[in-house]
Amino acid sequence: MGGGFDCASAEELDLVRATYGVDFDYATRIIFAHPSEMGGGFDCASAEELDLVRATCGVDFDYATRIIFAHPCKSVSHIKQFREAGVQMTVVDNEDELKKLKEHWPEAKVLLRLKPDDKGSLSPFSTKFGANELECITLLRLARQLGVQLVGCSFHVGSRCLDAQIYMQSLRQARRLFDIAGRDEFGFDFKVLDIGGGFSGHNWDKPSFPEVAKLINKKLDK
Repeated sequence: MGGGFDCASAEELDLVRATYGVDFDYATRIIFAHPSEMGGGFDCASAEELDLVRATCGVDFDYATRIIFAHPCKSVSHIKQFREAGVQMTVVDNEDELKKLKEHWPEAKVLLRLKPDDKGSLSPFSTKFGANELECITLLRLARQLGVQLVGCSFHVGSRCLDAQIYMQSLRQARRLFDIAGRDEFGFDFKVLDIGGGFSGHNWDKPSFPEVAKLINKKLDK
């Protein structure tokens, strides 16, 4: 999970480990003051954002488990920087990226990025990122052929999602993909679900963050 909200907000999602988007400047700078106390990690979309984490958190930070390279389309130079830093996890939503990872980051742990129905968000991302179910099945098949290590899936409902049902629909999509990935023809054992961000940062927005968190926790607990 990524986004710009505080520790108290993150505690509402008791089944989720928070990762904070480095592009959310104000919150990120506060978090960077005490990264070891936050208990979460960071969502980086570029080498520049990784550099900010490295400059602030130092060499002892657990880059392997607390950083995700969350951009589905990556340059080879950025891939090399994340790999050299010890980061293990990234996301893809197309065949070219899978092939790129096979060549330049073969040991990466990879999430498939789903395309949610995000029309209820003020800034939807689905026009730029994400794969639908049929595309994900194609990616599952290619990943098996290439030997790429798929470990789960991700989605992002867009910025300031004002419809809690979008999260529910996206979680159902993810559940179905987990089941498909585990079929004998693919043989993947998905363990990771990245639910992105898009949460309201204002008390006057509806649905409120606690309302959405309650629904997500209930769904994840099934």
